[in-house]
Amino acid sequence: MTPRKALNPDAIAVEEAARITNLKPSVLRRLRREGLLSRLPGRTTYSRQEAHALAADPWITGREVAEILSISHERVSQLAKRERIPVHVGVSGRRFYRRSLIVLVSNARRARASQESSQVAADG
Repeated sequence: MTPRKALNPDAIAVEEAARITNLKPSVLRRLRREGLLSRLPGRTTYSRQEAHALAADPWITGREVAEILSISHERVSQLAKRERIPVHVGVSGRRFYRRSLIVLVSNARRARASQESSQVAADG
């Protein structure tokens, strides 16, 4: 009799990953196909650690980036092409962005604009 392999304690089913991340299973499957989530060996399982990381810092779309940065979706595409904002290109060529990095860019843009307006006021 062949001994059974020990189960990976980090492995969870898509339903549990969906509960942790508050995303639909279909969204999780799409992220996995795009190379943004890994699949553990064996049945279709996800990493509990990756699910918690995704819940804390989700991947977002260009439209969501546009809202955060208060710019058009077209401008987001331009900035991504020029590598002016952090972007991950999936297997399909679709662009994904980490929310925390985009918020960081947004804060830096706001700080820069505030600094420039302070300087103009001081010069004026």
